[in-house]
Amino acid sequence: MPACKLLKTDSEGFILNKSKPENIQPLWAKPVQEVLEAHQKRFTSNLHSFYLRGSIPQGLAMENISDIDSIAIIRGTVTPDFHWIAKLRKVIKSRYSFVKDIDCQFFPYPEILNHHSLLSCRFNLRHLSICLHGEDLSQSIKAFKPNRQLGFYLHGNIIEVLENAKRQFIKDPASSQLTCIWIMKRLIRTGFALVMERERAYTRDLTTCYEVFSKYYPKQKSMMAQALDLAIYPIDDLKKISAVIDPLGDWLIQEARKVFSGNSLGL
Repeated sequence: MPACKLLKTDSEGFILNKSKPENIQPLWAKPVQEVLEAHQKRFTSNLHSFYLRGSIPQGLAMENISDIDSIAIIRGTVTPDFHWIAKLRKVIKSRYSFVKDIDCQFFPYPEILNHHSLLSCRFNLRHLSICLHGEDLSQSIKAFKPNRQLGFYLHGNIIEVLENAKRQFIKDPASSQLTCIWIMKRLIRTGFALVMERERAYTRDLTTCYEVFSKYYPKQKSMMAQALDLAIYPIDDLKKISAVIDPLGDWLIQEARKVFSGNSLGL
């Protein structure tokens, strides 16, 4: 098992952040810098801070597989310009063919520090990111433990996720492969959320999620392996996609009810 991709806990049980600026591999430094500069140019003084998250700041980026995942904290009202994001994505991918995609997220300051709906973003800032510009808010955010409550907060909405995916397949069949990637990733990470408390660790790495999940649920290993395969090699055949997400999704819904029912949030 690639243990290096598991975020372990400290002596008090809080998740350790392995992300560091020096972990950024030389190949990835320039496209990351260009994404940052594009944000600085776009938002100027309204860009409170900019963060890089995911595999790149952990030193685990892989050519043609890894994305450039960023979080921008914006002063004032956040109204993402999807045309601008699409243009930036096209520029970066044309210049750096090894970048699979870019994911730009935007959140308002100061709501990011206290609004209930932004808890998952606070988790990302605290444990999965590095600050490359502006005031680093990560140390102002309390640390998290890999428990059932965190699992529920991050992935307890599996019913809603499945419904959204099915609607998206119907609404935009031309983007079926992208939707396939998205829903398979969510299924795999939901599976890991069920066992993170027992594993006493956290990860977003898909292969690691699959391997840890399979250790606790060997009977579901085959189903989750199919999801992992489709997350990496997506298809647009809705019949074959449904043959994976229907049984796996139904099982995850039922198991999530059991696992998360022990906390006050329920499912």
